[in-house]
Amino acid sequence: MINANAIQYIESKLFLMIDSGKKIGNITLMVCPESEIAELSVVETRYGLLRIEPGERIPKGYAYLIEKPLSRGGLGFLWIGKKQNSSPASVGERGQ
Repeated sequence: MINANAIQYIESKLFLMIDSGKKIGNITLMVCPESEIAELSVVETRYGLLRIEPGERIPKGYAYLIEKPLSRGGLGFLWIGKKQNSSPASVGERGQ
């Protein structure tokens, strides 16, 4: 079961994609394979069922919404979760 606050946060970000013209059936929530939510295949939102897919290169604490397949116009990609004071590029400490 997903925390109600987490669902509200996901829905607030999902609204931006839906409002830009994307359809819930084409949107996937990509999550860290080690996160609890990765055990689910879908989650119920106010917009309908949202698919959940673990991504092998997504670090813990990060998640994003992506339209699959990507189409023209609107938002096709949107970060929905990140650790504070960090970015995906800095997680691996590249190029120092």
